[in-house]
Amino acid sequence: MSDGASVGIEKAAVYADPSKILSPISTVVDKTVNIGLKKLAPFIPASTSSAPSTYVPFVGEEYGKRGLIVNIETSGFDPITKQLICIGWQDPLHPEALPNILIGDTEENLLKKLFGVVKLLDVNQLIGYGFSFDFQWFVVKAFKYGLAFKETFSCEILDLMQVAAQGKTSFVYRAQRPPSLSDLSAYLWNYPKPFTDLEMIKYFFEGRLDKVAEFTSSQITRILNLYYVYRNLTENPAISLGAGDLQSPLNDIAGRVESPTESISNAGVELYNSGLVACKNCLAEVTPSMVDGQSVCPVCRSLIN
Repeated sequence: MSDGASVGIEKAAVYADPSKILSPISTVVDKTVNIGLKKLAPFIPASTSSAPSTYVPFVGEEYGKRGLIVNIETSGFDPITKQLICIGWQDPLHPEALPNILIGDTEENLLKKLFGVVKLLDVNQLIGYGFSFDFQWFVVKAFKYGLAFKETFSCEILDLMQVAAQGKTSFVYRAQRPPSLSDLSAYLWNYPKPFTDLEMIKYFFEGRLDKVAEFTSSQITRILNLYYVYRNLTENPAISLGAGDLQSPLNDIAGRVESPTESISNAGVELYNSGLVACKNCLAEVTPSMVDGQSVCPVCRSLIN
């Protein structure tokens, strides 16, 4: 794509007041439901408003991908002992639509519906945040219930958490610890989770499925907006510079920088003992999280022995 190319729809940077985004439904039905969520158009956050504002096509011949935003909520980490609560999905081609929430049904039926959506829409790319967790649940539960899911299993995966940790979708040695989706959304748009994961699980066991659906719907919106920002800023060219912009300001101040009068002694520097543990699953060096009395990798959520 050349600097002069103009593709897609131009959108100005906007700020969304989180208090005006969520309007939970008052009742829950046992089929795919739409939460009363005022959708955001694709946008560039104010902190990157100087970046190109032309949006690229999200699918089609040029990109070659038919994506689907997917997020699941569960009652815990282990798909063998814990329960699949709900599945949220959204077509990134239709940001004006509300997130679709599958809830109030058996695990088997929830997965049947998702696998059917993937097949119906001819999806070949699943988009999520920390998606190795979601996909493990798809595989284990499909095995449990004998569900064929060729179309879903064959999809390419775009894990935006991997992008946040590594900067690339391909493997980069020693990935940095990624931020949580809530923390990243709070930093970019002041849009954190409405409540914690533990509170969501508590609402589920209390039968308050509207709150679970609200939580999942907001997660889908975070992933969707992060996907738009990722596609826009990584596929549009940088702003062109003129010859005068290449002048280094260091040339002007180099002669005025004074050397420190005292040097730092190695004896005065304490070695940093991080207490990090290498995760055998994702290879990241992490500080384990404690979940149900077990050490869990905060990156891939696998158990750390």
